[in-house]
Amino acid sequence: MIYLLILLTIASLIYLLGGRPAPIIAREEEARRLIAQYQEHSDADKDPQGKSERDYRLYQELAALLGKDNGGAQGKLSGIIYLLVPACFCLAIMAWQLRGGAEMQRWQGLYRSIGAEIAQHKIYGKNLLDQAAFRQNINQRVNSSGFFPAGSRHTPLLVYCQALQRQLDRSDIIQLDALGHCYSELGLFELAAPVYDRIDHLQPDATNHILAWAQAKTLANPEQPPAPEVMQKLHKLLAVEPDNSLALLFLASAYQQHQQMDKALPLWQQLLTLLPQDDPLYPAIRQAADKARQQLDSGSASQEQNISGDNPHTQNQANASANKSYAVSVSIAPEILAQLPATARLFLIIAPAGQKMPLAVKMLPPQAAQDINISDADSMAGASLSEYPQLVIRALLSPSGTVGDNAVYLLETAADDSRRIELHFKP
Repeated sequence: MIYLLILLTIASLIYLLGGRPAPIIAREEEARRLIAQYQEHSDADKDPQGKSERDYRLYQELAALLGKDNGGAQGKLSGIIYLLVPACFCLAIMAWQLRGGAEMQRWQGLYRSIGAEIAQHKIYGKNLLDQAAFRQNINQRVNSSGFFPAGSRHTPLLVYCQALQRQLDRSDIIQLDALGHCYSELGLFELAAPVYDRIDHLQPDATNHILAWAQAKTLANPEQPPAPEVMQKLHKLLAVEPDNSLALLFLASAYQQHQQMDKALPLWQQLLTLLPQDDPLYPAIRQAADKARQQLDSGSASQEQNISGDNPHTQNQANASANKSYAVSVSIAPEILAQLPATARLFLIIAPAGQKMPLAVKMLPPQAAQDINISDADSMAGASLSEYPQLVIRALLSPSGTVGDNAVYLLETAADDSRRIELHFKP
């Protein structure tokens, strides 16, 4: 509708400026000139027949000039066009306001509230977001900006990340790194990954952004093995920083997911020599190293088992005891379920207490009520739920089907394998 009104306005202006008929005043002056010329010839000519012929000719010329047949219609048309132009313009402004103007004004109001923070973030980079005072200031300014209706469900930091992205210089590495870090802090790695892709495109030979890029690419799709390009970049980083524990962790996990245990085991062993035994990740890394070693020795172990005649049932019981499982019941209120589009998804996430990095993730279609079991079988390669004494379970309901949805519903509770955990989404 708005485009049609704009076209009508432009067409009317073209008509008025280029194709309109001659002004009425100019035609009246020409008519007076013809009448004066007729009177001059009439006074000089005494021939009645010639006078009659001049009368007829004058009548024809005046009729053609003044538009006796269609001149009035043209005049009326010009008047209508003069009224149509401002009317179309006003309607176009109203349509713009209804379609996108209000949304633009909301963002402009938000920019006025957090403009200073965005400007500082562009200059000082990602580390500014790690300051508690800066984050608290963002939360206060977003909440007081009027960007959201009172009582609505929102995440101020996510809105800030989106505002930062709208004012981003896509050729500035510092600004891109700040945006990627902003999304990563929220655990929105699927939004951070394209940002780090852009940084890698601008600086393909740099190594200082490889770790953040590899983390975002890996955790954006935790159910899929990392792409070969991620592993190549991690090798490039380790060539410069051979003791980078996070790079070793990601690369070892990548090899293990690709079932390349001969390459994963040396990396796990190197990590065990680098990390202190009281590190929270040490038990998981030790178990991952044991798993890689067992799979490498599985051929000979199978032969020995066949020769000795050992009963595999004992080993299965041991594995079952180590494979911790959590039973979760998730229910969604009918009024929430009725508003969800077909793209909505329910994410069930297990993570160590106080950490954003997930150990296990399940994605399911939302239902009014469903019982879900999540265990080591759903965990990332190298991670075991039984190795962590304190875990949290998060249920995330996303209308768009992504964890970065601004209208997301989130529930969180402590994990407990001794009972069924119940989570209820209520309006």
